[in-house]
Amino acid sequence: MSGSPPTIRDLATKECFICQQDNGPVESWVHPCKCTLVAHQACLLRMIDALPKTTRAACPQCAHKYRIIKIKSLPLELLRLGNSLCNICGTMFSMATICGVIVLTGGSLVSVLRSYGMYSTRLLFGDTIFDTLLTSDTSSWPWSTWLAVPLIAMRCLLSGEPFRFRHLFAYVLVLPSQPPRIVRDRLMRESSIRLNLFSLPYDSLSFRWPPTRLQFGCCIYIAHFVYDYLRDHTIWACLLPIRPYLVSNIMFFIRWRRNRAQRIENGGDPNAPQEVDMPPLDNGGAPPEVPRFAPEVGERPPLWMARRVLQSQSSPILEAIFLPAIAKGMGYLLHELAQHYFPLRRVLGIRPTVATVGLSLPFVNKIMWDETLNNTYYWTKFSAWVWSETDPIWLRNTIGLGIFVLLKDALHQLHLWLRKNEIESRHVKDRSFEGLDPRTLDLIHPVS
Repeated sequence: MSGSPPTIRDLATKECFICQQDNGPVESWVHPCKCTLVAHQACLLRMIDALPKTTRAACPQCAHKYRIIKIKSLPLELLRLGNSLCNICGTMFSMATICGVIVLTGGSLVSVLRSYGMYSTRLLFGDTIFDTLLTSDTSSWPWSTWLAVPLIAMRCLLSGEPFRFRHLFAYVLVLPSQPPRIVRDRLMRESSIRLNLFSLPYDSLSFRWPPTRLQFGCCIYIAHFVYDYLRDHTIWACLLPIRPYLVSNIMFFIRWRRNRAQRIENGGDPNAPQEVDMPPLDNGGAPPEVPRFAPEVGERPPLWMARRVLQSQSSPILEAIFLPAIAKGMGYLLHELAQHYFPLRRVLGIRPTVATVGLSLPFVNKIMWDETLNNTYYWTKFSAWVWSETDPIWLRNTIGLGIFVLLKDALHQLHLWLRKNEIESRHVKDRSFEGLDPRTLDLIHPVS
């Protein structure tokens, strides 16, 4: 005892200045400062977590700054650095894009959104489907498409999570059910020089692979709900549990400091025990009621917290701008991989596309011309034929985007798991009672 100052292990009795209890093994206690106050590690960490991030934790009696020790992880530090760089680059790129759009276009926001919608549709579905069912001539679009394209583009750009399957479903709905009139007129004029192309009857409802447009839309719609459900529950499993008694512990500590200050003003002993009920710990029964002024802390659903974690680590505008290009790039990689792996060719439905999209019409009568030009049934079947007979670029782009989203969310989940491990490894550094008179301490082996 004479060679080194006493430590927390030498105290005969210990009382946590936060919870006012004296139970627990020696390993659960800590003396974090230069005065006589001691506390449970768990209580002290909860108190520190409740403080504002800009406030450094300190002893309420001697004002000594607490020192937190935690196990650092190199992968987590690299992920933090990468996340910070991505956020900075994303913010700079987003600002540059917004400024560039404002300066260069100088026009209406609707035209910018419509251009983005056209760009996304062309990359996702390929040139053949875009030039046949939509075209770059917006004056030939039906009014529903003319309104839907900028609205869907704005929804994707302003979404907190652009990499979601519901946006692909929206782009499927953008495509008209039949070509615009300018395309129909051109196809009919060129029908006399093209043979063995589209002609009735054509069954557009039978099940086939690659799927029809209706089947593809249903698959995307179902995949959206299934993946979001599995992703949110998996991410929540990696997060730290929300302890319902955390706020009550904090409020107890505030009341303890207020009562201590009142005793000092009244000339009483500031270190005398207080008759204040402490909320039970982990194994102490039911959690206490959350204070009335902050009920939302314990009532936020876990899935809401999981979604907020995802949104806090993303740059939505940057992701929305690059979403079509990423889908096309992943689709190209899958196409190149399928050249060496035949089963993948079957899954992606890769096949030679028709050389030319056209009609097979054995007539020259003007009356039949006008009837066919305005025949909704005929052109709806033609659109289904174009969808099924051309190379399904949209299928491999969608699968590629799904793989990218899966890898992206897996990286986020790894980041959360590493952060959880770091938080769980934290503990407050224990200090000896150096600088204090050992005779003033209640030691197991008192010093005479």
